[in-house]
Amino acid sequence: MSASASPSPGRAVAIAAILIAVGNITSRLIGVIREAVFAATFGRGPELAAFTAAATIPTLLYDLLLSGALSAALVPVFSRVANQPKQFARTVSQVMSLMVLIVGGLLVPIMIAAPWVVAVIAGGFDQDLQSVTVTMVRWMVFAVPCMVIAGIMTAALQAQQQFLFPAFVTSVFNIGLILAAVIFSPSIGPVALALGMVVGAVLQVVLQYQGLRTMQWQWLPDWHSPEVREIGRLYAPVALGMMFSAIGTVIDRRYASDFGEDVLPTMRYATTLIQFPLGLIAAAVSTAILPTLSRLTSKSSLDEFRQTVAHALHVVMALIVPASVILWLVRVPLTAFILERQAFSAEDTQAVANTLAYYIPGMPAAAIDQVLLFACYARGRTLAPNIVQGGAIIAYVLAVMVGIPWLGERAETLAWANSVQWIAHMLIMVVICQRMFDLRGLGLIQTLVLSVIAAAVTWAMLLAFQAIVPIDVLPTFVQVIVVSLCAGITYIVVSWRLEIAPVMHAYRLIFEKIAQRIAQRNAH
Repeated sequence: MSASASPSPGRAVAIAAILIAVGNITSRLIGVIREAVFAATFGRGPELAAFTAAATIPTLLYDLLLSGALSAALVPVFSRVANQPKQFARTVSQVMSLMVLIVGGLLVPIMIAAPWVVAVIAGGFDQDLQSVTVTMVRWMVFAVPCMVIAGIMTAALQAQQQFLFPAFVTSVFNIGLILAAVIFSPSIGPVALALGMVVGAVLQVVLQYQGLRTMQWQWLPDWHSPEVREIGRLYAPVALGMMFSAIGTVIDRRYASDFGEDVLPTMRYATTLIQFPLGLIAAAVSTAILPTLSRLTSKSSLDEFRQTVAHALHVVMALIVPASVILWLVRVPLTAFILERQAFSAEDTQAVANTLAYYIPGMPAAAIDQVLLFACYARGRTLAPNIVQGGAIIAYVLAVMVGIPWLGERAETLAWANSVQWIAHMLIMVVICQRMFDLRGLGLIQTLVLSVIAAAVTWAMLLAFQAIVPIDVLPTFVQVIVVSLCAGITYIVVSWRLEIAPVMHAYRLIFEKIAQRIAQRNAH
């Protein structure tokens, strides 16, 4: 194939990222609607605290069994046989069969152990709330098999460079939760949310099956195939990291339950708002580059590998820094517009916005970290990146200890500690990646510094604008639109003047398109 027929790594990543971004935008918007429904129905009450704590258990189980394996093991291995239909179908079937056996054997023990597990995760709840949490857990475990099957399907589709169906799995999952909250909550209360998890997980499988319906599925629980062994070899170190992550989550949930029943819901709402830009930017770019990076594993491809990672980091840094500034500026009106109705009061809005303010400083680090983590997985290096999680948890605990005398036993303290954890994890990952695939000389520091300067100028100008123009008298939706548009335009102009690489690249693409259209019209 000629060079002209083969898209450059940057162009391939951009196309895939756009496809994923479309699905992510939809997924995140539906996720915001989900939280709005929860807020209107339960506010920051104990029912939502019980659901959030209960959902931790099936989520951790899924993470330990599969989530980390998606990017670290399944996508890389599936990608290498994606062009061999029979071998691809056989490998996917083997993994699917084995995981169904494993998950099936865990369901009954989890249901029996639910009271003890809840006591560890949410021991700060009173006995009645713990009882509700246990009931939810026993319903939720039925979602885990479908979540695992859907995860394997996601890896298979991504390995085949099919990003559309995986991008919408979160959407259908959230739709299941929304339907359950609206239809069943009036009759069966918060347990309806647990039922919604099961419905959402089933919808995930149904959706992704559409992308794999031509594949010949088989029941092949074979532990000894080379592909399964390679997945096990790649995932074993990740499992260690996922265990560290699980420990961190349990510690976080226990702190939250000890601090008060309203802390978990507050953190939940704030996390949803911060996950929107992270999912739209970091997750889209990282997911897009993984199959490409997995094919660039030889030494001869190292330079192309570095260029692809660098391109992704340029884009992420140029977008996540201004996104953090904009989110900071609109955090109060945005929270009010999305959540403040019925059971969710103005006081709740201020509590969530205050917590969000302590999450935002960690946003850029979390976004950069995700790209670096995926790049390490693509190189088959899964041990070191996951051991890092242990150090990050230590940073989190130390941050909580520092934060309690400063902020008190509140949601803001745990948000601050999470930001410290993300930053610590990112810094250690930078050191690891620098040794694994040298990224010096690719202009990354320049892009980061210029993006921060452009964002700082934007922040200063918008604060001055808000001091002069009393926009707080406008409806919350209008406030969000006005501030976001002004901040976005200011950042683009400043970035263009500073010649930040991704912004200039986008400008050239737009200019070329306009020039082509003008030339076509003149030709006619």
